[in-house]
Amino acid sequence: MALTKRWGRFEATAATMCTVVGLTLVPAVSASATSDDAAITAHMSDWYAARGVPEATYGPLIDRFLDGGMMDSMREGQSPASVKVLQRDGFTVTQYVFADGSISETEMQNPNAGGGAGISRRAVTPQSVGQCASTTPSHYDTRYNNCVVAADNSFLQVAFHATYDIVQGDNNDLINEGDCCRFG
Repeated sequence: MALTKRWGRFEATAATMCTVVGLTLVPAVSASATSDDAAITAHMSDWYAARGVPEATYGPLIDRFLDGGMMDSMREGQSPASVKVLQRDGFTVTQYVFADGSISETEMQNPNAGGGAGISRRAVTPQSVGQCASTTPSHYDTRYNNCVVAADNSFLQVAFHATYDIVQGDNNDLINEGDCCRFG
């Protein structure tokens, strides 16, 4: 197994980690770096275009990322310039737009309306494997079963299935979760 280091669009193995040019050390470029960059650029461009972001905004963001920099949506402690909630493909999406135009999203799967919504959790109901469903035993408590929760910033995607309670006016509980994480 070779030790590999990546700096933006530069990638090198331990054997070729640096090349001396005068007195300056520069990372050696891997032949696969160009094809990796093309795949990353295509994925991120499609992701931003699908969200209605103009190429004039996302192009420089992607270039900065490939050069080793980070978008505001990827930086810890950055506050979004705007937040909006929308519905997309069966999910409630909270979209955070940052000052540089980068976006981060969280998604919560909406329960299937035909999957027992509004039925007491004490009732016996059929539920398909993988189906997100909710039960409401009272006017202030809803349990969501096996629903996908995800976050995405165009390069890093984290997603898992969760069962959780939402209680109005009290603490909410995450009952269980599983299956996580995918990179670009």
